[in-house]
Amino acid sequence: MFTNKKSLLFWSFLSTSIGILNIFVLKNSVVGIINFLIYILSLGTWVGALLPTYMGERGRKIWGVLLIVCLISFLNVLVYYPYKITEITSTIILILPLLLFFLTQKHEISFEKIDEYLERSFVLGTSIFLILEIILLHLVFKNQTTEVLQSPWMTLNASFFIIYALATAFLLWIIGNSGQKTSNLALTSLHLFITYSIAPIIYKLGYGYDGFIHRATEVWIKTNGFILPKEPFYMGQYGLVVWLSHITNISIHYIDIFLVPVLASIFIPFVIHDTLKRSWKLAGNAPLVLVWLIPFIFYISLHLTTPHNLVLLFVILCIFSTLGFIYRQIPTPIPLILALSAVLTHPLLGVPLFVFVLGAILIRRCTKPALQWIYLIALAILLAVIPATMFSTRLILSGHEFPELANPFVHIDNMIDIFRRPYWYTATDSIILETLYNWQRLISPLIVMLALIGFFVKKEKRALDWLFPITTLGFWISAWLLRTWIVFPNVIDDEQTNYPLRVLIGGMLFLIPWSIYGIYIIGNAILKKFSYTSFVKILLIIFVSLLLMVSLYLAYPQNNQKVYFPGFNVTGYDVEAITWIHNQHTEYNYVVLSNPITAVAALEHYSFAKYFDTVEGELFYYSIPSGGPLYSYYQRMLYDGQKPDVMQEVMRLTNTKTAYLVINSYWKHFNEIVEGAKKTADAWQIIKNIHNEEKIYIFIYNKNP
Repeated sequence: MFTNKKSLLFWSFLSTSIGILNIFVLKNSVVGIINFLIYILSLGTWVGALLPTYMGERGRKIWGVLLIVCLISFLNVLVYYPYKITEITSTIILILPLLLFFLTQKHEISFEKIDEYLERSFVLGTSIFLILEIILLHLVFKNQTTEVLQSPWMTLNASFFIIYALATAFLLWIIGNSGQKTSNLALTSLHLFITYSIAPIIYKLGYGYDGFIHRATEVWIKTNGFILPKEPFYMGQYGLVVWLSHITNISIHYIDIFLVPVLASIFIPFVIHDTLKRSWKLAGNAPLVLVWLIPFIFYISLHLTTPHNLVLLFVILCIFSTLGFIYRQIPTPIPLILALSAVLTHPLLGVPLFVFVLGAILIRRCTKPALQWIYLIALAILLAVIPATMFSTRLILSGHEFPELANPFVHIDNMIDIFRRPYWYTATDSIILETLYNWQRLISPLIVMLALIGFFVKKEKRALDWLFPITTLGFWISAWLLRTWIVFPNVIDDEQTNYPLRVLIGGMLFLIPWSIYGIYIIGNAILKKFSYTSFVKILLIIFVSLLLMVSLYLAYPQNNQKVYFPGFNVTGYDVEAITWIHNQHTEYNYVVLSNPITAVAALEHYSFAKYFDTVEGELFYYSIPSGGPLYSYYQRMLYDGQKPDVMQEVMRLTNTKTAYLVINSYWKHFNEIVEGAKKTADAWQIIKNIHNEEKIYIFIYNKNP
């Protein structure tokens, strides 16, 4: 028995015991957080001790933590479908990983310091970097709001971007010159966390739309143990969030909004650096610098927690772990476990990812080159048809007809529509804005070009190296078929486009390793040409920092002369409105027509409180989803005149006695709509701010006798 097994077992057992006590007795979030960190680090270190020694001491520990996170997610899914998630099941899942200590440890992991955490020569630079990070966080927290804010950049001004670029430059300089891997990883994780946490912090009541739906589901599961119907989607996220809430006693809200930013900032730097360093033997700390290609691709949205964004994270981690597996630096179970976690989180990208990993395993085991190429072609074909097949199967199992089949070559315009600017982009004469948004268009082609350079410059390629571009091709063909061949009935056009776009982005992710290699080749060539002089290095750092600053701007909603983003955040006035409506009733015998943002505020506060059984199917008592019947009535009240007959029709449909029409002040033609509704409503309530400005009108309509 190795000396550190007893110590790890002690801390794991102690943290498990305190965790159980915290679930049923203490219910303290501070105790929960500290105890969970001890628990996950102790168990992660033990799992790392079970991994091969060629993965390195630090590497085995962090891989171990990642595998424990995946295991916990998997166990919650395993419990949920036959039963439910409760405090008891969370306790059992807390205990079960202790069984890993029965496995035989092959290699000890030392508890000694792997390296010095900070070189003296970099104390000044690191101190300046940390001060800049503190200033960035201070600015974000200082500008937290419950008011309407279409873009965080409407309150964070140019100074924020200057400070961000400076912090990025200091970080790149430190990474490029310091040999301390542990501190470099930690500083990179910190800066990534700030990069991905601007929206979660600044929007105090929440940001986005889908996130509210998923959080409401998680709250319902925590309260009731399950939600019906038990869909085969998203439980990889739901189970993990609910379990963490039980264990730490932190609210679902905070765990949910920070889950993806925290996991991304911790694991992306390590996994990319570790796999590239040991697989392609990239020199120095170049792999850690090249991690910043991920935030450079602004549409990889890791600042928002939804099953789709979580699965994007799993895809990135799995792609690089598969690269390590191909070069025999990562054992087979790791990419398989990550792919399985992706399947359990969101099958749209998870299932093709799992097929990708299985293909990598099969091809690596095959010794005949000709057969390897046959497998690659078969893999591309399989990936091309998987998404459309999954959607069609889902519709049939749900009692719908098979989707309408169309000639993909006749409907090629449908695919082109994906790449067109949304309607909220307008023409402008500003050279700066036109340059900015032309650059936005060029980022994806640039990533493809860099991948081609990296792929074709790299020598000694094998069939397995073709796995990544062929997978991308398979994904892109599947997106084309999904958009042009399969037409889903009763699905609005925006949603018809949404899923193919997600598949396109998923395909792009498989090019990232080769794009990184392309940057590495070009960067080395430039530095070599100028004899690696400090001046050239500084110029490159400044250039890269400015590009990352621009990508940060593009990663979040914008509001300027070129872009008028139509989305809004939940405000304190939305909460006041839904609370006032709720307090007028003792039963849910009313229906509310509102915009989706107000509706999701009700969903978060009152969960899935009421559904009406109607001839149109089951309808939520607020007007969501945006393509649903109630939202169509809401649009009629906005755009076709505020007619009382429409509200009477709504009440007949839902068999309710009262209907509310909620109008937010930011709505177009707000004054005209309000004046029209005043003429037809039975009464109204006004939500005002501290300056007595009218923010929301709530119009009340009663059912005719």
